[in-house]
Amino acid sequence: MKLKKEVKTERNSPCPCGSGKKYKKCCLKKEQEQIRQQIEIRRITENVCKQKGTQSKNEKKEIVSESVEESQPAEEGNDKEK
Repeated sequence: MKLKKEVKTERNSPCPCGSGKKYKKCCLKKEQEQIRQQIEIRRITENVCKQKGTQSKNEKKEIVSESVEESQPAEEGNDKEK
């Protein structure tokens, strides 16, 4: 059985989103930020679970969903001055 190899986008390649920009100028920073947030959420979740002595998966899922909600930036309105 052959496994599909995940293709990694090179920094100077065209962005896979189709914008026509280089990947490093378009989506690279967004993807890196998402990865940082996921790592931070896991770290916080593990610390909270250790402190609370949480064992069940449902309790851990609740903690993760609370952490995600707290980490989301508040959306600002479309208050652009002209």
